[in-house]
Amino acid sequence: MCGRYELNTTAIELSSRFGDLVPGQDWTASVPSTSYNIAPSRDCLVIRYDKRSGNNVVERLIWGFRPPWAKRSWINARDDTLLQTTAFREAARKRRCLVIATGWYEWQDSGGKHKQPYYIRFDRVFAFAGIWTARKLDETQWEVSFAIVTTAARGMVEAIHDRMPLVLDPRHYGAWLSPRVENPQGLLQPFEGAGMEAYPVSRIVNDPKNDTAQCIERAG
Repeated sequence: MCGRYELNTTAIELSSRFGDLVPGQDWTASVPSTSYNIAPSRDCLVIRYDKRSGNNVVERLIWGFRPPWAKRSWINARDDTLLQTTAFREAARKRRCLVIATGWYEWQDSGGKHKQPYYIRFDRVFAFAGIWTARKLDETQWEVSFAIVTTAARGMVEAIHDRMPLVLDPRHYGAWLSPRVENPQGLLQPFEGAGMEAYPVSRIVNDPKNDTAQCIERAG
C-alpha cells in the first residue's frame, strides 16, 4: 500500500519530466513547498485531464478518493481490481491522474513490537498512477480528491512489504491521462528503470506532524 510519500523537487526538474504533458505550464507557480511526509487528507500536486479546457492541467487535489455517494474515502486502489470495483471503475476509465512524487515509505513487519519504516526512491522525480473524483460541497464549492493505485511489490520492495504504489513508466504518462483510453489495463506496468534505492529510516516518520529532512535520513 502507500500511506505516506515525499515530494522534494524543483521547477526545472518538473518541467523536464512533465513539461510535454502540459505545454505552457508555469512550473515556478506550481512547485509546492518541500514535504518529506505527505499524509492522506493533504492537498497534493497532480496532473489530470480537464474536460472543460480540453487540456491537461496541474492542480492540487485532496488525497482521499471520495465519490459523491460515499460515506468514506480511499487513499489507495488496487491495480488488479481497479476496473471491477464499484468505487473505482468509472474513474479508472475516465478520470485518471499522475501523482507527482520523489519517494515513498513502506513499513516492514519483522515480528517485533514496532514495524520498521523504509524510504524508497528512484534517481528522478516520478509519478504514481492515480484516479480522481469530485463531489459538490455546496452551491459553489467542489471537493476534488484522488487515490493512488497500488500493485504487487517488486524488486527490493518485496522484502519490505507485499504492496507498493504503482510508479508509472514515463512512456505511459500521456496515455494514462488521455480520455480516449477507456481501458487502461495495459498501462498498469510499473516503471522498472535503474536507480531505485530503499533503506530504513527513523520512526519519526510515523507521525505526519514530523515533516523534516530527518524523515528520509538513513537509520543508524
